[in-house]
Amino acid sequence: MTPRPGTGSRRPYYPVSTVERLATDALRATGLLPSSPAPVRVERFVEKHFDLGVEYDTLAAGVLGCTVFEDGRVRRIVVSRLLDEDPSRVAERRLRTTLAHEAGHGLMHAALFTDSYEPSLFDSSKDVQGERVLCRDGEAGSRYNGKWWEVQANMMIGPLLLPKPLALEALKGLTIESGLGVRMLPPEKRHAAYLELAEVFNVNPVVAEIRLEALFPLASKDQLTF
Repeated sequence: MTPRPGTGSRRPYYPVSTVERLATDALRATGLLPSSPAPVRVERFVEKHFDLGVEYDTLAAGVLGCTVFEDGRVRRIVVSRLLDEDPSRVAERRLRTTLAHEAGHGLMHAALFTDSYEPSLFDSSKDVQGERVLCRDGEAGSRYNGKWWEVQANMMIGPLLLPKPLALEALKGLTIESGLGVRMLPPEKRHAAYLELAEVFNVNPVVAEIRLEALFPLASKDQLTF
């Protein structure tokens, strides 16, 4: 059973396994979990899961996105118009990452914004204004190690954009069986692996590289048990 995050002065805690399950269940419930490795329609996912349309607007300098809560629900998700208007592939992929990051806030933090909402939970950060969470450039999809709520939203990016079963299937040709159902990614294949993930799931290489590390951690000799 998925634990309900704490409210009031308690920070929610999400194990990696819970984040993976939340993402997969949400994609499946909206009918947007691809049947084979392919880009997730993340904007459509946001629309269907939260029952709202993504808004593209001019945001403050350095702000890529914003999630607005009301009564424990997501009421608005706003993304920088500059990202939407940039025709480059890098910007398109960054837009996808930003949408997944904002969806992460919605999936993980909505229960915090109820009648018992306490601003002190967010360390009086200027990025949490009333019931709005602002997400700045350099946070979504990066190796960001700062504010706990941004770290958690980033945890959702990989599972939403590169669902675990599909990512493993996409890498099948680069992994080898090491006995007892354990697959291993040889070190010399890591570069090719994250480039493959980036291409198949339409994400920027840094997002693919972070996801690859989650699936095949170097510390565990690149192994993953199916």
